[in-house]
Amino acid sequence: MEAQPTQSALAVSDHLQLECSSRTIVRRLRESGLLARIIATKPVLAGRNNEDRIAFTRQYIDLPIEFWQRVIFCDEKVFSSEGLRPQSVWRRINTRYKEENIVPSSRSDRITGGVWGWIAWSGVGEIVEINGCLTSAEYVNILEDVFLPSVRAVFAEEEALHVYLAQDNSPIHSGRVVSDWFASHPEVTLLDWPSRSPDLNPIEYVWAQMSKDWLGCNGRNRKELFDYVRELWEKLRLQPNLLQNLVQLMPHRLRDVILADGGYTKY
Repeated sequence: MEAQPTQSALAVSDHLQLECSSRTIVRRLRESGLLARIIATKPVLAGRNNEDRIAFTRQYIDLPIEFWQRVIFCDEKVFSSEGLRPQSVWRRINTRYKEENIVPSSRSDRITGGVWGWIAWSGVGEIVEINGCLTSAEYVNILEDVFLPSVRAVFAEEEALHVYLAQDNSPIHSGRVVSDWFASHPEVTLLDWPSRSPDLNPIEYVWAQMSKDWLGCNGRNRKELFDYVRELWEKLRLQPNLLQNLVQLMPHRLRDVILADGGYTKY
């Protein structure tokens, strides 16, 4: 079973030609220490990705929490009109993020809406609706018209004079117009974020919590979807302890990357 952990009990019975019920198979698997759990999804990590993750971790792991309090974590999130049934995997306790118990994450084409937002120790920024595929030029507009004003509104005046930004390595974020924008705004320092590392970004936890209650029926059109997402987002402003706890965990996230030799972590 551990060689093919995603097989169902019925598939095991058919493959081994067992004359017993699926319930009996499940009971025997549990007795052997194998439990059925929702399978984790993570980006595929190649050798270079692991090396970059370790290098990033070593660069920042010894910095004090005061540094992370000045870091802004941003990301895009898409919601699908059809929720897929979670896949199960047979695994032992505390092995959720072992490579054999993970399926590569991917984005579905059934997207009803996308958003961009940021969080930090001091609070959350404005959430932005994304229509279609985001371009580098549109991203610059978000940075100029939404990001900067919201940073000045959330951070204390002195803190807003110099902040750090964590963003993934999407080609959208590395376009020439985006690089030019950051070059003209020295008050915002980009962190050298490693590729395929959503587990290092606390905003992923926020997206995950918002998705837990998400069903396609929550939005019959794009406006209803965005209204629903905005409602959840605004509730974050009333949860400063949640945001601070997420940022407080940054040293732990980095430590776990080292313990995993650059591989998957529990975050």
